[in-house]
Amino acid sequence: MIDISKFWEIVKLANWGVASKSKDWKSGKMTVQRTLRRELTTVEDLKSFQETFYVLKNKLGRTITQFERKNAEQCGTGDDSFGDLCCHIVGLGQEVYEAELAAPLLAVRRAQRGDYVESFGYCIPDENLYSLEGQIAAEKNRLRDKILRNLEKELGEQILATMNKYGELADIENGWLEHAVSSASRTALVQFVQRKPQG
Repeated sequence: MIDISKFWEIVKLANWGVASKSKDWKSGKMTVQRTLRRELTTVEDLKSFQETFYVLKNKLGRTITQFERKNAEQCGTGDDSFGDLCCHIVGLGQEVYEAELAAPLLAVRRAQRGDYVESFGYCIPDENLYSLEGQIAAEKNRLRDKILRNLEKELGEQILATMNKYGELADIENGWLEHAVSSASRTALVQFVQRKPQG
């Protein structure tokens, strides 16, 4: 599993407490998901994060359930909503989670007043997303290579046409024109290759 301090650091960066209160719930969810995707750079990172998340969520769920069995206070939620409650509390971060784990009545009262939303768990990226992103990146590289080959061909044809047009001058200047045109084309190619891909 992921180091627990690293887990809580990533959860804090996701800022679910703010996103969950957004009027545009879908937009808030996507913001959290983008943050998690940025921090969880590999499938291994994702799986490690998920494993820790579910361990914490289930531990909280068991603690709340045990409290309900021994006390009159009840969450009054169905199974799905109870899961959303536990996910929400994990998403709020280490301080809130540990406080409500230690005093489950806080979680029960949260459920009673409806102070939770669906669902931090849905914001964790799907493993298939990583595979899809890899396919997109490979296709972008393939297209860039194709464009580069075409550009090299076009520049070569332009250089040849220029030399044919000014061949006599090039001979007189001892190859100066050939050097200038070739240098310019190489510079253009280098700038194209080094350019940061968009998207």
